[in-house]
Amino acid sequence: MLANLFLEGTLGNIYPKYQRTEEGLRNLCQDFGSSNGFDIEVSPECPGIFYIGGELGIALAFSQGCAFSIVESITVCVIGDGEFETSITQASWQGFKFLSRKRDGKVLPIINANGNKMSSMSLLSLKSRQEQIDFFQSHGLFPIFVGTDHIKFAEGLNKAYRLLDRETPVIIFESPKGWTAPEFFGDIPFANTYKCHKPLLKNPATNTNQAALIEHWLRSYQPEDLFDDKGAPYESSLACLPENNFLIGNGYLWTNREKPKEFFVPTISNIDDAKTSMEALEQLLFNIVKHDANFLVFSPDELISNRFGKILEFSSLKFGESYEGINTLSPN
Repeated sequence: MLANLFLEGTLGNIYPKYQRTEEGLRNLCQDFGSSNGFDIEVSPECPGIFYIGGELGIALAFSQGCAFSIVESITVCVIGDGEFETSITQASWQGFKFLSRKRDGKVLPIINANGNKMSSMSLLSLKSRQEQIDFFQSHGLFPIFVGTDHIKFAEGLNKAYRLLDRETPVIIFESPKGWTAPEFFGDIPFANTYKCHKPLLKNPATNTNQAALIEHWLRSYQPEDLFDDKGAPYESSLACLPENNFLIGNGYLWTNREKPKEFFVPTISNIDDAKTSMEALEQLLFNIVKHDANFLVFSPDELISNRFGKILEFSSLKFGESYEGINTLSPN
């Protein structure tokens, strides 16, 4: 994510020390994972980011939320096969039932299936191809399997794009763990093992052999074809960037039109006259929902018993489609 933000220029717009120059790139590399820089996980300090990374399982649910009420949008959600195993992700496959093809945007999950998680093989990799197909089809998904061939991967994306209006495709991208990594570090197998997930070399700053291994690995990406002699990316390297409004770091923030102070609950002495905090929050949410159809309240159950029932006076329970005889569920 930081690399994307750096290349698109939005990181340098917010933090001038990370301009698209040799010095900016050096600062970014030095500050990554440091106490004075950026976390090793995605964090709100990154432009356009609203959540903290490292919480495995929430990616698919977040992506489905992004698609609500934005009909022409396509949200691409990349899920590692370790995150794929989490209970939240498994429950989130049901979330597609709440998306309407007429009202909402599309979500395209891409499973990064490299066969390994942090310390062992992934469960998905232990399934046969037919078992994998059966799993996704049982959730109403259309699985598309692709590998590391660039052309075939592009064909898979095109196929998924064409299917989005009538199916819910999911791309399973099968690649080696630590793709492009050295096969061995000394006598230790490295490429295509779970060891690629974390740094194996502990002292490259002082160990010349370890430093040489890292340099050889990084040079395999041919940086001289991507950056000029001043450390700035070539224009050809930036040709794929979208228009300014669609850059990752320029994501918009939803601003609340209500004034929360109007719903402040003062300290009271007579419990019979009490207006509970839940009732005040209920009124606030009701006013927001009434004026902004894109503001959604998510509740697995007990919305009314927890004193948020007033919301239903203005909004029905959203669902992907209508069901005959059930007027409390609506795709509108």
